[in-house]
Amino acid sequence: MKKKNMYLIVVSIMGFLIFMLLLMGVQKADENPYRNIKSISYENALNEGGEYYLYVYLIGCPDCEKAEPYVLEFAKNANLYVLNVKDATNRTKYNWEQHHELNDIEIGTTDENGTITYYEGESEEKYLNSLNIDTFGHKMRYEIEIADENYVESNSKAEIGKVYASLQTPIIDYSNIEDVNHINIPAMPIMFHIKSGTILEYYFDAPEIIDFLTKYESFVEPAGCKRA
Repeated sequence: MKKKNMYLIVVSIMGFLIFMLLLMGVQKADENPYRNIKSISYENALNEGGEYYLYVYLIGCPDCEKAEPYVLEFAKNANLYVLNVKDATNRTKYNWEQHHELNDIEIGTTDENGTITYYEGESEEKYLNSLNIDTFGHKMRYEIEIADENYVESNSKAEIGKVYASLQTPIIDYSNIEDVNHINIPAMPIMFHIKSGTILEYYFDAPEIIDFLTKYESFVEPAGCKRA
């Protein structure tokens, strides 16, 4: 009898623990750090009137998590809306493969030991510290890539072992967009500055977003945060 009672107790405890774990998993899945900020639908992204900012994110996105504390702080004093990219399934998608084929620049090569030799006039600093702007006035941000099989998948014109200045910022003209269906969301996170249905500026990826937010009037940098 005692063994039977002990068995029931053990089964009950295990059942309770399993239930709590499942409950915690559901709660974690439902967590949204932006739940207290005004959300907006993709279809109405340009229709709020007045001047505001729109932050597009995806839960679990590493760069979104880097920008998260800065965006939450910014929201305290700014007219900010948020949009989970999962709610923008009909969005125009950016062609990153074509982007890299057209804009990445071959700047050097490597030998069998992986030592980089840059071509005349080229260097890592030239691109990492670049102040160049694209056709539409947006700052161009590069990363240095040694072409391997993964890189060649994103730039079919590349040769394995060659060195490339890879353009990380999309080239998009947002200035004349009149229909929300033409808003191209290249990747997350991205923040738009909108006024009277017109996109005035955009800030792409965590480093650019954080750089903008920390320069915004009255912004207080969150304690303990490290720049992306």
